[in-house]
Amino acid sequence: MNITFKIDSAFDDYCQMCQQLGPPEFGVKTHRSLPTQTWKVEGTIDDEIKWFVLCSDCLRNACKSDEVAEVLEQDGTPFTENGKFFLR
Repeated sequence: MNITFKIDSAFDDYCQMCQQLGPPEFGVKTHRSLPTQTWKVEGTIDDEIKWFVLCSDCLRNACKSDEVAEVLEQDGTPFTENGKFFLR
């Protein structure tokens, strides 16, 4: 599986990975009362494009994942932690 995430824009919403309702499916769950910095992210999974809302913490974790090929900034450069807010 080849997964690439590219940040599109800042987007105020709950993170779809760590703040979803129900039991945690993707690691540590962040309570919805805690503010996270979230981004609208274009995800390409085996040439299929899907849209996600992900927080800075989950994007940083995606960089370390063996399942994710790359995480890119809006300008196409590799993900950096500069100017982002992290809880974990």
